[in-house]
Amino acid sequence: MKKFILIYLFILLIFIKAADYKIIGYYPYWSIYQLPPENIKIQYITHINYAFIEKVNDNGKIIISDNIIIPSLNNIIHDNNKKILISVGGWGGLINFSNIIKKQKLRQNFINSIINFCIDYDFDGIDIDWEFPSSNSDKENLTLLIKELKSKINEEYPELLLTMAIPNGGYYGQWFDYEKLQEHIDWFNLMSYDYHGSWSSHSGHNAPLYAPSNCYDGSISQSIEYLIKQRKLSPQKLVLGVPFYGKKFNTDKLYTSFSECSGVLYRDIITYLNKGWKYNWDDISKVPYLTNTSENALITYDDSLSIAIKTKYAIDNQLNGVMIWALNQDSDNSILLSSIYNTITNNTSLKNKNIMAQKIALKIFPNPCNKFCYISLNDYKYNLLKINIYNINGQNIFSKSYSALHSNIIKINFNNDISSGIYFLKLQINNKIFHKKITLIK
Repeated sequence: MKKFILIYLFILLIFIKAADYKIIGYYPYWSIYQLPPENIKIQYITHINYAFIEKVNDNGKIIISDNIIIPSLNNIIHDNNKKILISVGGWGGLINFSNIIKKQKLRQNFINSIINFCIDYDFDGIDIDWEFPSSNSDKENLTLLIKELKSKINEEYPELLLTMAIPNGGYYGQWFDYEKLQEHIDWFNLMSYDYHGSWSSHSGHNAPLYAPSNCYDGSISQSIEYLIKQRKLSPQKLVLGVPFYGKKFNTDKLYTSFSECSGVLYRDIITYLNKGWKYNWDDISKVPYLTNTSENALITYDDSLSIAIKTKYAIDNQLNGVMIWALNQDSDNSILLSSIYNTITNNTSLKNKNIMAQKIALKIFPNPCNKFCYISLNDYKYNLLKINIYNINGQNIFSKSYSALHSNIIKINFNNDISSGIYFLKLQINNKIFHKKITLIK
């Protein structure tokens, strides 16, 4: 009986973790034409953060712009048993917020107006994204605001969630009282990106998982260590942010000076690959980058492999999930979002109404690829595994069978005489057959 009870408790703990694990996608209101609500891959996420309410008037009440209300979005989210939060702030938003939260009456006006908005328009919670407090006064008043807001929620609408977006380091992080805030915040969305950009002294990765010895601009692992060890945040209060965009520098080397930097969406990366940019992998920082020596240019970004590695990092470090900025920046077939979903379902025992584990999971990375790609399988047991790759004319260009593998990752090398284009993978596992499309760019 004792053994049975221990097994039952272990299964119960897995179920609880599954129910709590988050895949949160920020969905900006201006992206509705690029990614209409009906095209969101809702099966891959647990929460939407709808961004942003950007302004608060001098009386502390939120200002609702005409184009921010999209009833169909909330209907789609709720019809699929997922949750949607309204995000307040964003970069360049809440310009007068420091003055508003100084006074108790104005704080109450803000609290009442944002809660009323949630009730009137059927939102499931509030995400505060103030970028950024910048003084001890801001720090103290922000803590007061969150305490009062959570108290109001608990008293009148306890089903509402309260979350917060937070910076990735100590420069802005010094103005957040994390130990007190975590008493009232359901979880923190860590903006673990923008480690390099136009403000940097040199080119570098947008979101490196680890930093090399010659770079002091930070990394995701350093941010997590800072927040957990120095600022005493519970890992279960942290959701790891991953970017669906990158940075383009006018230099073709990492960690060198530059004069121009701009943003690049992941959905546009294929354009650069089609133009002959070279794909590179940084095995220290665990992220890819593109180079073009003729244009003296460099793009640092994330692909399906680096996103999967970061998601696994979040799981291994017992964080509470993964957050995305932003859903509209993914490819049309949601390569990055599906990478997060598949990594979670393959690396944990998560089975619930939001995240259902697949019996067989197949991933190809990088895709688009250059000269080689990897095929990744979960630990599904098989007696026969057979791989065939065909060109668009149906000709077989690769064929191999396996009876046993020492790893669940298979490397496919393409011959030099195989040209760029679209190819089709046929994978047979026992009596099951799967098909995937591969884009080869040389």
